[in-house]
Amino acid sequence: MASLTNVANMALAMLGQERITRLDTDTSKPASLCNEFLPQVRDECLILHPWGFAKRRASLPALATAPIFDWDYAYNTPAGCLRVLWLDADDPHEPFAVEDGKVLANLSAPLGIVYITRVTDPGAWSPLFVRLVAGELASLLTIPLSADKAHVAQLEKRLERWRADARSVNAAEGTPRPAYAPAESLILARQ
Repeated sequence: MASLTNVANMALAMLGQERITRLDTDTSKPASLCNEFLPQVRDECLILHPWGFAKRRASLPALATAPIFDWDYAYNTPAGCLRVLWLDADDPHEPFAVEDGKVLANLSAPLGIVYITRVTDPGAWSPLFVRLVAGELASLLTIPLSADKAHVAQLEKRLERWRADARSVNAAEGTPRPAYAPAESLILARQ
């Protein structure tokens, strides 16, 4: 089971740096940089792909005040929501927007959504996601900790492969959501 210290140490190892004992108490330059960059890197990696371990479902009540134009309803996004993936609607192409922490839609309440949440516990991350976050963190740390341009290029090449591996393994879990309109809507459109 990974910890934030494990993730930081993986990143530091990729750069040939010394290990740290505890990320939350170590005051060395590498630990300070890991503490500074890790939350941002984690959230960026979470947003990039609909990771199964970070998907959540919610049923949202409508807000009392509707948007002033374009949309009939507004809904607050759940706490920790980083990205709304789709709405629970008959039409998979149902339009919606996310603005200022609110989902705007023309669907009445309750609004079912699937979203990516902020998962801060590395023990809940998939193993390939752990490696991806460590690699992205190492990429950010290369300049402040090791200005070796050859090492940077080598790490970027490995990161490309790790990103693809992590996405393809995650995408192979479950049945994909159809990206087409239901047959009934096509029949109704022709009438």
